[in-house]
Amino acid sequence: MKKFFALAAVAAMFIACGGEKPAPQPQPQPGVGDEVEFEGAISIDGQYADWDAVTENIQVATLPEGECRYSQLKTFKLHADENFIYVYCEFDPTNTLVFVPYFDLDSDATTGNTSKWDGAGYEAKAEGDIWTWTLDADENPVSQEAPKAWDPAFYEYTDEGTIEVCPASLGAVISSTPAPTKDGLYAFEAALVREILDDAYGLEGTFTMGMIQYDMDWMYIGQLPCQSEDARMEGALEEMLTVTLP
Repeated sequence: MKKFFALAAVAAMFIACGGEKPAPQPQPQPGVGDEVEFEGAISIDGQYADWDAVTENIQVATLPEGECRYSQLKTFKLHADENFIYVYCEFDPTNTLVFVPYFDLDSDATTGNTSKWDGAGYEAKAEGDIWTWTLDADENPVSQEAPKAWDPAFYEYTDEGTIEVCPASLGAVISSTPAPTKDGLYAFEAALVREILDDAYGLEGTFTMGMIQYDMDWMYIGQLPCQSEDARMEGALEEMLTVTLP
């Protein structure tokens, strides 16, 4: 069993994420104070062999055979335990800006936004930069620079748009920095702290997730799960991965 550390001020984070619990006095600030030890099956250290040892409650999406619309995201894995929701992505890094997971919080494909997956509706997403770029004098991207650890903010969809329910840098995500793996591909892994996401999203039981990789123009360049173009033409639906919370 591998061990992790997460920020201790979960109640303070929950309040910052839009919850309604009263703030303790004095209120600790994220990143300050004692640390609380969590345990998990996967170490977020940029070493991925421990994923192979996880045999229960593991969900994996890879590119199907045949042509796919958005193929730079090669592998997307999910695992959940009592403390974390773990994410693994292996991808072609060319022109990458960000990875955005989408959450179907009620596991109901008929509710929520349906613009990304043909067979799923989602109510939430997590968004934040993961790659840096050099900009010219007109702030146009010139060259892709160094990757950085994933630190997304979390949002929910409403009739008017999206609202932020948990800002970045609150300790909701522990992430490795994307790094080369093999054959020109990169990978990163992350652990989403369940106690914070449970408070922000009301997670319980099961929900579904999918991942989309965007470029600097916010165009899709990777999507998992997905169907091949031939399968889509035949009417196959693209569904997201199911996460079962212990």
